[in-house]
Amino acid sequence: MAMPLSHFWAANLALHGPIGCLYFLLALIPEDRRMLPPSRKQGDEAALRKGLPYRLMRLTSSFQHLTVCTHCLAAAYLAAACLGRRGMAGALREVLGPAGCVVGIGFWALAVANPWHMFPRGDFPADDAAAESAVNLLLRPSLRMPQAAVHALLQVQHTAMPLIVPLEVALYSGELPPLLPAGPSLLLVVGYGCLYVWWSHRVCWWARGVPPYPVLDTVWRDGSWLKLYGALIGLGLGCWAGER
Repeated sequence: MAMPLSHFWAANLALHGPIGCLYFLLALIPEDRRMLPPSRKQGDEAALRKGLPYRLMRLTSSFQHLTVCTHCLAAAYLAAACLGRRGMAGALREVLGPAGCVVGIGFWALAVANPWHMFPRGDFPADDAAAESAVNLLLRPSLRMPQAAVHALLQVQHTAMPLIVPLEVALYSGELPPLLPAGPSLLLVVGYGCLYVWWSHRVCWWARGVPPYPVLDTVWRDGSWLKLYGALIGLGLGCWAGER
């Protein structure tokens, strides 16, 4: 028998809430630039040369990825649900389902097809064999630290978080509040997608000089960007329609 819905929300908030807070904390606290991976350091320096204030530069670093933005959205939804803010929780949930679907399926599709579409190649050893071994340690269970910790975080971000809404539907369909009308719901989903594209492309990519994900540079160079963006939009809208 499944735990009560309120306990489900609380358990997930205990998992995802601290990570959501950590994203903001990492954007605010001082950092040792000597410890930064090359892609992060180069992006930060490029943003500062563009004239971005230091705090805004840190935000472009922490929140350039759809995963991080959607993870914070999930934490906000769970907090609103636990606090009984049904209206706010309902609106956030309309967006979380499709966005989480794109995050989860997109991550694992790229992990299987070509991990270098997600991970900057320059952050790994120059030797190809060593680089392949290092990236595989992040994508497969390992007891070696810090790879094991990174692997666990990737699982929380790209598996546990996207499963929040599907598990709710599967286990508590009779207890969930009704969905919003199709019009306002679709407006929220499309608005979130457009806002993220503006933020990640027009602000982060422009300021940092590199795209949030290496695959974006590839598809814009070879002209296949319409296929990728179309697939992601279709995936999100398909998930949205499936929930209704």
